Amino acid sequence: MKTILVIDDDKLTLEVLKKTLSVNGYEVLTASNGKEGIAAYKEKRADLIITDLLMPETSGLGVIEQLKRDFPSAKIFAITAGTTETGNDFLKMSSFLGAGRTFRKPLDHDSLLKAVNEEIG
Repeated sequence: MKTILVIDDDKLTLEVLKKTLSVNGYEVLTASNGKEGIAAYKEKRADLIITDLLMPETSGLGVIEQLKRDFPSAKIFAITAGTTETGNDFLKMSSFLGAGRTFRKPLDHDSLLKAVNEEIG
């Protein structure tokens, strides 16, 4: 079973993504901030990381930067609910740092699930 680590400070987003991904056959680990997410990934390597960009402790950009530096083959998707201008800037930066795909909130779960299936099967 493929494992996905979801990192988001929004509890509802964590729960919805966990349910959506679990129902579709993935094991889902969760973390409520970037610092916890990095620690969780170091403890158990997930096949994919989905991280929010705007979070306390360590931002999603910090998560992407550190994990891609320490684990270059890590597969990462970035998500954000930031304002259109700010969110687009953060999504562009996340791609530059190594996020394979980016998504805006509210998430289109069908598109996200399709991307997950393409990325890790």
